[in-house]
Amino acid sequence: MYDIYMKIIYAVLLLILFMAPPSFSAEPPADTTDYTQADERAKNAPEFDDMPDLVRYLIQPFRADEKLKARVIFTWIATHIQYDAYKADNIVKLNNRKRGFVKKNDPYLTRLGVCGDIATLFVKMALRAHLNCEKIVGKAGYDLTPQTAAQAPHAWNAVKIKGKWYLLDVTWAMGGQYVLDQTYKKHRDYKKMLKERQRHPEKIELGDRPLDDYWFLTPPEEMIKTHFPNTQKWQLLKHPVSPEKIWKENQKNKGKSK
Repeated sequence: MYDIYMKIIYAVLLLILFMAPPSFSAEPPADTTDYTQADERAKNAPEFDDMPDLVRYLIQPFRADEKLKARVIFTWIATHIQYDAYKADNIVKLNNRKRGFVKKNDPYLTRLGVCGDIATLFVKMALRAHLNCEKIVGKAGYDLTPQTAAQAPHAWNAVKIKGKWYLLDVTWAMGGQYVLDQTYKKHRDYKKMLKERQRHPEKIELGDRPLDDYWFLTPPEEMIKTHFPNTQKWQLLKHPVSPEKIWKENQKNKGKSK
């Protein structure tokens, strides 16, 4: 009788075990990595004529740590490059100019660029640090609609750390206060400015520039709220979403709020 009773209890326990839903934490574990040393090294790095020399200096203490290598490069770019508002506003005209001088503009040398330049620079520096990295192109913005999305091209990055892909956006981490917002009557004046910055990078005043940490290794489920890659796989979501569906929903919500 005792054996039968124990078998019944065992069967009930097994049934409960396999019927119970799996337990997941509500939020992913917080990143407890200390970035202080990497950030300080990036912000206070000396000037190097060649980008490979800079990368070697930046990653020297972190050669065995992929996350800190990505962070020190991320921080250096975010604190040493300015966003080129003039190029952003005139990019089509400038790229159609003879000699394509804007296309050849090196943000490392001029400390100036738009999102595409900045994302490309991150890739170049990351590859020098032996990191697997990609430039992602798509649309980005808050509360985008089908109409505004067409006017919101953007570029950001993915970097592989310990075999897993993570997302980051150096441009948005820089913040709007780091925009070089100048106007030029003629394109040749703009070209002159680029050459001057390239000749004398020591004269470029950047000031103290805090980072927006939110855009370093941003969780995919958060990034998709504002960043919509042209290639779906770079959503890095288990179940990819339709950007168009989100944009249309935003449009409906705006209509309701009026």
